Amino acid sequence: MYCIRKLTRHEWCWLYSADFNNLFKQLTPSSQLTEKHFKEWYIKTLSNPNFHMYGVIDTINDKLIGIGVLLVEEKYYRQINNKRARAGHIEDIIIDKEHRGKKLGHRLITCIKEQAVEINCYKIQLHCNKECAPFYSKLGFKSTKTSMEIYLSIE
Repeated sequence: MYCIRKLTRHEWCWLYSADFNNLFKQLTPSSQLTEKHFKEWYIKTLSNPNFHMYGVIDTINDKLIGIGVLLVEEKYYRQINNKRARAGHIEDIIIDKEHRGKKLGHRLITCIKEQAVEINCYKIQLHCNKECAPFYSKLGFKSTKTSMEIYLSIE
C-alpha cells in the first residue's frame, strides 16, 4: 500500500539521511549527509514557501520510497483570475527501483500537477533525460524548447 502526499518540515523525525541518499543516488551522484546536517537541510529547505516536496510512502513498512519537488516562481507578467500567476518547475522525481512499474511515478506527477493548479501555476516545466521523455509525454508534457545548462565548479 502506498500514500503520496506533500511532506512538511516537521517530518524530519521519521525520515533519515540514508533514505534520501538511497533515492538520490538512483538519480545522480550523491553523498550522504550526517543526520544532524540532514535535519538542518530538511527543515531549512521545507521552510521555503516556494518549495513543495512530495513523498511516496510505503505505508506497510513506513518508508519513503519516492520523492518529487515542485519549485514555484511568481511571474511579473501574468495574472489568472486577478491573481499573480506562477510557473512551476518539477525537480528530482525519483521512485525507488524496487517499487517501479506500479504507476507510482504517474500518481506522483498527477499529485504535483493538481497542487500546481491549486496554487495558480499557469505552466509546469521540467528537464529530463531523453530516456525519460516518453514517460512524461504520456502525462501530457510536450517538448517545447531547448534546454541548456552550465555546471559551475564550486570548491
